Amino acid sequence: MTVFRISSRPVLRGFSAVAIILLSVLALGLHAGALPSSHSTQLVCSTTTTTAPVAAAKAAPTPVAVVTPVTAPPAPPDAAAFLACVRQRESHGNYRAVSADGVYRGAYQFAQSSWDLTARHAGRNDLVGMLPDQASPADQDALALNLYQWQGAKPWGGACS
Repeated sequence: MTVFRISSRPVLRGFSAVAIILLSVLALGLHAGALPSSHSTQLVCSTTTTTAPVAAAKAAPTPVAVVTPVTAPPAPPDAAAFLACVRQRESHGNYRAVSADGVYRGAYQFAQSSWDLTARHAGRNDLVGMLPDQASPADQDALALNLYQWQGAKPWGGACS
């Protein structure tokens, strides 16, 4: 019986013990048919790895939709004061206000066409078609700020300028 012993030196990183054995056997020229059939061959391995075994691959976690509350970005001081004036003047601060003729809605008294146009301009297509008085206060504030930054005080007349 021929015994080949692989030393207890650390296994090369990236190679398994089996790969090291095969490489060693091939390096010694002991491939199939190299020994007479009357010989038996026993490979004895004693190895130490230098790195921790690779953990089994984990399944990717299932994505979870996280819904965060929508808040209006903080308005610059001059815009905040202007919009507070408009909100008080147009609706007395009532985000559910509707004009007597039903044309103007919400705290800033948006006409539906102005609301939709401003929502598109702000990239808020989720608000297009929604009645302004049915939008959250944060959404109304955000669109009023966007309209103010886009067109100034003009859409609300000049009472708060």
